[in-house]
Amino acid sequence: MASPQIFDIEELLQPIEGDSESGIDLRENASADYYTVKDARSAARAAERSMDVEDDAGGLLPEWRTILEVSPRILRTQAKDLEVTAWFIEALLRAEGYAGLRDGFALARGLVERFWDGLYPAPDEDGIATRVGPLTGLNGESADGTLIQPIRKVPLTMGDIPYSLWQYEQAIELAKITDEARRQARIDNGAVTWEQFEQSVRETPAPEFKTLVEDIQGAIDEFEALGKILYDKAGYDSPPAGNIRNVLTAALDAVNYAARDRLATLSGDDPAAADSPSGSTELVATGGGAVAATAKVQASGAVTTREEAFKVLLQVADFFRKTEPHSPISYTLEEVVRRGRMSLQELLQELITDEETRRQFFIASGAKAPPPAEQSGY
Repeated sequence: MASPQIFDIEELLQPIEGDSESGIDLRENASADYYTVKDARSAARAAERSMDVEDDAGGLLPEWRTILEVSPRILRTQAKDLEVTAWFIEALLRAEGYAGLRDGFALARGLVERFWDGLYPAPDEDGIATRVGPLTGLNGESADGTLIQPIRKVPLTMGDIPYSLWQYEQAIELAKITDEARRQARIDNGAVTWEQFEQSVRETPAPEFKTLVEDIQGAIDEFEALGKILYDKAGYDSPPAGNIRNVLTAALDAVNYAARDRLATLSGDDPAAADSPSGSTELVATGGGAVAATAKVQASGAVTTREEAFKVLLQVADFFRKTEPHSPISYTLEEVVRRGRMSLQELLQELITDEETRRQFFIASGAKAPPPAEQSGY
């Protein structure tokens, strides 16, 4: 069973009393609560940046608690604002893990669905990009957004020593090292071994993993729903989504693999049927430790013809059009298929518009030139 709802989402989606159901622009009206949350978020992020990537704050920073307390009040009584919502989502992730992320995405989706025309920040000279900018920052564009590293640090195990996604990935990488001296040097520097990760898995009650899987899947589902409504409203200005989607999927895959035995005790499934991490490696015991062995990945159906290959590419293009509508990937793949179905003559006529240059190409390459076009009778 998934974790219960962290806060009353519907309460924060009620219209604000007054002239506008979306409230006021907090930036123009010098809201004290707005600047309290803004300053707390800046202080919390600065404190986290000063830590080593592997450090833990030893609990939730007080600045995040301030955001958890003040943000709902703003959204309920002052403004329907995506910037405040984004900060609230960052705090929810740190305080409540994947369940907090799930509910934060659900809140953002509700705000976009119900208050889009009056939602803050209001568009400026940059248009809709200003309104959705805070959500863009969560994912990032040319680099990781503000949610990516915190997601990687959410615990996936609840043993005596809890471990998170980045430590899971560290254990997998460590297991691939066949040079024992290099491997031991990593361990001496604090790297988590696969044996340590497995021990924490064994110490975690199986129902905790079931809840975790449902919470992560819930976060993925809410994020996809948010992305869809954003694309419906903002079109090509909608925020990118790949970074968040990828890290959430990696977390879900990690739990399903590492805790497959524990999960199988609840479902009665065969744990041996679980996929290996990332579908490409499996951990096997050899000698004194675990090493990675390449696993053979078999496709469910082999592509046997050129046209079948094109159909697969079009399916991939359709996937990217639905999940990353802002990305050029879908259009590029469709263009590849379109040109792939052309004859050489048709392709060259499109690529080389100058007839004489095209004729010289056919002569130099030895390719068969198309018959000359019929002359009109005029």
